[in-house]
Amino acid sequence: MNRELLIEIGSVNSQINFRTLDLLNEYYKKEGYNMFKAAELAENNIQNFVTYARNDINQSLSDNTCSLFNSADASIVSFNSNFEIVNSIYKSLKYISWQDFEHFCGYLLKKCFNAIKVEVSQQSNDGGVDFSGIMPFKSNCSSNTYGKIELYGQAKKYSGNVGRVDIDKFTAFANRQKRDNQYPAQLFLFCTTSGYNNSAMNEIRKNNFIALNGQQIAYLIFQYLNPKVESTDNYIELFMSEV
Repeated sequence: MNRELLIEIGSVNSQINFRTLDLLNEYYKKEGYNMFKAAELAENNIQNFVTYARNDINQSLSDNTCSLFNSADASIVSFNSNFEIVNSIYKSLKYISWQDFEHFCGYLLKKCFNAIKVEVSQQSNDGGVDFSGIMPFKSNCSSNTYGKIELYGQAKKYSGNVGRVDIDKFTAFANRQKRDNQYPAQLFLFCTTSGYNNSAMNEIRKNNFIALNGQQIAYLIFQYLNPKVESTDNYIELFMSEV
């Protein structure tokens, strides 16, 4: 189904809950069908749509992203009221400069993952480290720290998907870092404002890197700030300035 069209229907009508048949009827009208054909298609595709919506919910849970839907069955479909906010944050990431995105990733480590000693390199040496930090290994029963994990990250502000070449360069850096530091536990994190193509993701999984895409980052910002702010206009700015 056309996801952007579903987003438009939900936002224009300012509704959360729709009768499933009514939603599909409106959807097919917006696709250009006349009222009779739209009604026929809506009636015949209810179960297909329910499967689509439930798959979207399950995939979002698996990917740590914000689903468009809360629930769906043959009678009622419920849109996720947070989706429009998260989607707005995601779109705003494309306006951030690459320099600011590197600093932003440092804030992400500190605020969302409790990293300490975070540093941003601000060097234009592709394939190297853009930001780094320490992840304390703590007991959930006390504030005691039992060890530390070194984290090294690369930040890519892209409009298109990250490709295999970028990951290969980061892999070369990671391999050098592992040879130079044999004993500390290490994590390697790749962050982008966009996404990853299949070849890049295969290489990420092969090397046991952690990868965050733009949708995941937007949801992290939302979870950190909500309900501290009321306007979606300056989530990025607030995230980078809020102490």
